[in-house]
Amino acid sequence: MTYAKLKEILNKYPNCFKTVKEKEEEFDRLVAIIEKRPITFIRPGSRAN
Repeated sequence: MTYAKLKEILNKYPNCFKTVKEKEEEFDRLVAIIEKRPITFIRPGSRAN
């Protein structure tokens, strides 16, 4: 795959190489901006006993 082809794919699909965690963080940030207040989402496995 050439650099130009890879660059074209990344421009067309900017989220294709993001991890799920990065996508969740971006979604959380967008929701917080829309709601105009910080929002804490609870994720499975993030609980400290």
